[in-house]
Amino acid sequence: MPTLLDLEQQTLVRAWIQGVPLAALDLAPDYPALAQLAACRTQLHLKAVRLGLPNPGLWLQRRPEPAWQQTALQQLSPLLQQADLAPERGHPLRYWVAPEPAACLASAHLTTVGELLGRYHRDGKACDSAAIFAKACFGHPSPSKRQKLRGSQCLRRPQPSCFFR
Repeated sequence: MPTLLDLEQQTLVRAWIQGVPLAALDLAPDYPALAQLAACRTQLHLKAVRLGLPNPGLWLQRRPEPAWQQTALQQLSPLLQQADLAPERGHPLRYWVAPEPAACLASAHLTTVGELLGRYHRDGKACDSAAIFAKACFGHPSPSKRQKLRGSQCLRRPQPSCFFR
């Protein structure tokens, strides 16, 4: 079973939790530490949501309360060690998609994996959000390689063009 975070990512998350400045870490000059950290935090949040663990928002907090550091360190190892779920059609999208894109998809009445896949099968390559979801969850984009992925548009505000062409 693949791990949620590789060792370098785990080190980055542990340093963040402990308040170590990213500049103090011995990272390659071209390593996108902030982007990688944001992706790791989102992955931890989504796994905690999927497993029904208490306080999954812990991983997305920007200004944590005083007891946050101790709680985060205590929850990190068990979270990484627990087996994860495989995507199923009945799962809510919030299990697999970060909160902002999930809200965008929900505004288009897409709340489960099955609804999103059904929309993709019905509309084919016209559903850009389904391709983004497939890439994020299953490791491969939709079958159409010429498809334009415009997911960043959905982060600003939901628009019909996010879902239909």
